[in-house]
Amino acid sequence: MIEFFQAFLGQPVRHYDYTWVRSVGRGHGTPPHEDIVYMGRGTWNLWTAWTPMGDVSWDLGGLMVMPGTHRHERLRQGYARRDVDAYCVSKPGEGWNHPGSEGWLSKDPVGVRRGLKAPWVSAEFRAGDVVIFNTCLVHAGLDNHTNRIRLSTDSRYQPASEPVDERWIGANPTAHGAAGKRALIC
Repeated sequence: MIEFFQAFLGQPVRHYDYTWVRSVGRGHGTPPHEDIVYMGRGTWNLWTAWTPMGDVSWDLGGLMVMPGTHRHERLRQGYARRDVDAYCVSKPGEGWNHPGSEGWLSKDPVGVRRGLKAPWVSAEFRAGDVVIFNTCLVHAGLDNHTNRIRLSTDSRYQPASEPVDERWIGANPTAHGAAGKRALIC
């Protein structure tokens, strides 16, 4: 993957030390979102590699993406500028990060499609597949209609020369823990 991203970005790359392992049982998938709201304190030249651990049928649910939304100006100037670990100290319960706010663009994939006037695209996946996309691309996880667990990983890559989000690097990344929170005056 490092060799691929070095060729893709045309320069040395950095891999986030934190790799997300997804274990999705029967039920609803992940609502529409952009990864940048979870890791946007560094460069926006940041890429996700979604890798299924084994075959993923339609029933098991996989990843769906909305092509072109990484260039959608309204999203880039609004939603994508949010930081799920920022919170208002001057107005508790207001602002972006308040109880019940997980960072989703919406919990309604059909409404997102209508609002952005863009299609959802997906496929069945096989062991060895990988989906690579910019962290500003709207995507979601499909529902798992089986009694099996869908396993996948998300890893992130960026140019080594660009700023990195400190929550996801080091021997023990803080991730979304207390050390990653950022207080704001709203």
